[in-house]
Amino acid sequence: MKIKFLKKSTILCLVFLLFSSGLSAEEQISSERKKALSLFKKGVYWYEKGNQNKALKFFSKAIKVDPTHSDSYFNLAVIYTKLKQVDNAIKIYEQALDHDSKDPMAYNNLGNLLEEKGDVAAAEKQYRKALDVFPKFSLAASNLGNVLYKKGDFKEALSWFEKSVLFSDGAPFTYSNLGNAYYQLGRFDKAIDQYNKAIDRDPALAYVWVNQGYAYLGKKSYDFAHVAFDKALSIDKKNAQAYNGLGDLFVLKEDSEQALDYYQKALLINPNISMLYYKMGLVLREKEPKEAVKLFNEFLKRSDHFERKKDVENILAQLQVD
Repeated sequence: MKIKFLKKSTILCLVFLLFSSGLSAEEQISSERKKALSLFKKGVYWYEKGNQNKALKFFSKAIKVDPTHSDSYFNLAVIYTKLKQVDNAIKIYEQALDHDSKDPMAYNNLGNLLEEKGDVAAAEKQYRKALDVFPKFSLAASNLGNVLYKKGDFKEALSWFEKSVLFSDGAPFTYSNLGNAYYQLGRFDKAIDQYNKAIDRDPALAYVWVNQGYAYLGKKSYDFAHVAFDKALSIDKKNAQAYNGLGDLFVLKEDSEQALDYYQKALLINPNISMLYYKMGLVLREKEPKEAVKLFNEFLKRSDHFERKKDVENILAQLQVD
């Protein structure tokens, strides 16, 4: 039997699956192949028992016996990924693909790791290779859409997210991703429709309610936005982005006191959201300029947003003149 681990991932999760398929009769396999297969099965056994180190040793031994055993390379890369040894995992996936250039999941997983290292261009190439091999690969389509989304190419991202939904089994994140692309293109009704589809499939996803709240803000439907952000907080009381959204809501409603209260709650949960310092600085700019200066300087320390930092530097220069 051929047993192989598959890893599915989005920006947020890793899932491992098993599948089986038939091989040719073992008596027709070379002695090296038989030995490698035996070692491979032992690796699978120890992985299922939760002993990753033993599994790693057996997969490595299988490769030494049969350097063309692509499944052992793949599973070895999966374990290195779980052990957070990203460079080793990348190297092993590349070796796996040297022996099996038609494995879409290997291309996809390699793309995940390259994206994790910040090499977005290389990740994009791997996702496209996965889709060249298997054009209806929903996960790779979603991952490619995510990369394009991060690059700001929302139109092409939308196209791949649509394909991801078309080829998927109705996973909520595919609808949420599609909603995000519509949101960035200013098509708020379309975005809300996709978020509703995600919520229909899993109403306990706080991040989808947050995204829906922002889409309602885009429409200036403040009451609906408030309901969505509150729903997110009913699911996750420590959801900083929901408090952030409520702060934005009350800025739009010109209630600076309420806005500051929600921004501060978000900051207590996650002090690393640099935009909170910027937003609070804007709210306090007129009434408490000294405090605003502190907040803007904190934003400059934490943010890598070049254009926004230039805006803040101009604001600080103006405050010093005043």
